[in-house]
Amino acid sequence: SDVYKRQPSAPCPLGPGSESVPRLDNATRLRSARHGSAGTLRELAGHPEARAGAEQAVAVANTRLNRIEQVKKFWLPVEKWGPESDELTPSWKLCRREIHLKYGQILDGLYTL
Repeated sequence: SDVYKRQPSAPCPLGPGSESVPRLDNATRLRSARHGSAGTLRELAGHPEARAGAEQAVAVANTRLNRIEQVKKFWLPVEKWGPESDELTPSWKLCRREIHLKYGQILDGLYTL
């Protein structure tokens, strides 16, 4: 399914070469087609179907990773990241400083035991 295919220019939270990263903009289109209702990323990120789809994609990706590399926790952003936002540069590179400033507490929570 193209919902789980990573576009070459998109940031990849599972590391280089991963091809099973759910993309919420694609998931929004899929949900809209299935249920006849479009939602914002904020609405979609909080929807149980979106969370279940992301969990399924992470489980598939984890099968190809060593235990130490596997994703244990993840977070679905509620805003689209792109060059027009503060999170990515015009060449689609992560702006780590901006991400840390905006989402530091959330990201720190992903690394607690």
